Amino acid sequence: MLEVDGAGSSDRVVWREGLGAVSRVRHLMDAQGTEILFSVDNVGPVVAAMRRVDQRGDGRGWVNLSPVLSVEQALQVPSRSGLAAWFSGRGPMVPMATWAPSGAGTRPRGSQVGVAHGTGPNGVDRLADRGVVPLEGWVTRQDHAKHGLVFDLPATYDVEEVVGWMIAAVSALCQVIESGSEWQAVVHETIE
Repeated sequence: MLEVDGAGSSDRVVWREGLGAVSRVRHLMDAQGTEILFSVDNVGPVVAAMRRVDQRGDGRGWVNLSPVLSVEQALQVPSRSGLAAWFSGRGPMVPMATWAPSGAGTRPRGSQVGVAHGTGPNGVDRLADRGVVPLEGWVTRQDHAKHGLVFDLPATYDVEEVVGWMIAAVSALCQVIESGSEWQAVVHETIE
């Protein structure tokens, strides 16, 4: 059973399957990163945050994107115990996309985009069936039932296009609910 203290039907919640709970969005910043609530019509704040993380050039940090669910939508998501999630061959029921910047140093790497999802194997094919294909120059690094999709990005790319693709991919792989126009980004970066 899902209980959200003081939540009315118009409240929005953020699904955090890994934490085993749904929590109300109250804070713009917590120990887990800086949360940015945005709509699909205004991705500017997320794009700006991604550019800021990328400009550091150290490859440290990442940005997670996920849909914001209504309480009714959250109630439709089947719950899984921690043990079931650990041994399951599938990823999360509510997909999440992650972008990581390129990094220099002793082990340089390019930028990557990943999508954790619970639709099983052949996620790239499933996306293509729904009209979502990797952008030009992307290389599929991983397509795994539990660990999700990972793409290597080319050296140059349009950050706004990447955000649009991430939203489209998560929406296409969402099995239990239909994602709406409200989204959340969690920006993780090391502050020195």
